[in-house]
Amino acid sequence: MPTIRTRISIIGLTHREVEAGLPTLEQHLRSLPQIQNPITAWDDRTESLILILESTGPDPTTASQSLLGQLNEPVIRSFTASSGHLHFQIDEAKPLPS
Repeated sequence: MPTIRTRISIIGLTHREVEAGLPTLEQHLRSLPQIQNPITAWDDRTESLILILESTGPDPTTASQSLLGQLNEPVIRSFTASSGHLHFQIDEAKPLPS
């Protein structure tokens, strides 16, 4: 199966909340065998947490939807959102060249 790189935005957190909870989320992402090379970053322009994750899957849609399903619970456990809700958005999912 091809390796798929997925970019996910998480909206509803403040920069301070991300700083406090990011180590917990990063540790969780590194512990998942299906996720390779996790990258996390705060985007000041969109005020969102960006996750760039690589996984294998039959196609970009299936792989990215699978990742999204695995992220809800760990993100909610890692962060306390003062806004009261989080919005997860798949920005991009594409196969990497082999």
